[in-house]
Amino acid sequence: MSPTYVTSLNKDITSSVLNNISINFPTVNIMWIITGKGKPLLEESEEVASDYSFELKRLKLNYDELKEDYLKAIEELALCKDRLRNYESAKTNNVG
Repeated sequence: MSPTYVTSLNKDITSSVLNNISINFPTVNIMWIITGKGKPLLEESEEVASDYSFELKRLKLNYDELKEDYLKAIEELALCKDRLRNYESAKTNNVG
């Protein structure tokens, strides 16, 4: 493939497709696909760096999802505490 052809592809290729290529073909140089520059295949050290980069992105997504779940749980806990206080207050007022 010529660099011109490869460069023309990047207008139609999505980040999802690039991510799938990176996952399924870790030795392929994604920058080569995007720009047509450099070597089509990564050296072993670049491949390892690419794997670490992908893993870091995956962990960040997991962290963000867990953080969102945690914040929702904290909100739900606060609501439950309020309901419990209201219940106990109503119970105390009905006793007297």
